[in-house]
Amino acid sequence: MRPLPNRLLPVLSLLLVVTGCSRGGGDGGLQKDVAMHCAELQRSTEQAAKLYRAGHNDLHPIGGVLSGHLISRLYNEANWCSRVRSEGQREMMMLAQELSIIASEVTELLPQATSGAGDARAEISKHLDRFAAIVGEINQRPLKR
Repeated sequence: MRPLPNRLLPVLSLLLVVTGCSRGGGDGGLQKDVAMHCAELQRSTEQAAKLYRAGHNDLHPIGGVLSGHLISRLYNEANWCSRVRSEGQREMMMLAQELSIIASEVTELLPQATSGAGDARAEISKHLDRFAAIVGEINQRPLKR
């Protein structure tokens, strides 16, 4: 499963509010879908970091070549995953702030990495690893009901 397009995130968020994270019969289907999406975001980011570290530029797990737009999309999805959690909102805000810093730093490093600076590329890989770890921390919290 690929990360959801940005245009779908507000719709999914609204569905969570309206349905109380439950799709018919109390089976929690929508809540399961949200949990799967956030888990997939974590796995995709981990895979992208490995690909980038190995010298690949096409990061298909997260949607293509690393760019400011792609990093912004990743940040928005991870931030959304933090907002649908029911516990630790203060910690979620701190994690979202760290994600924002990581996104900014990656965006700043992209021109250097694109021009062939190996140290910038290594730094971006570390940032992508940390990004995935933060999404993992977010995913440990229960979803809102």
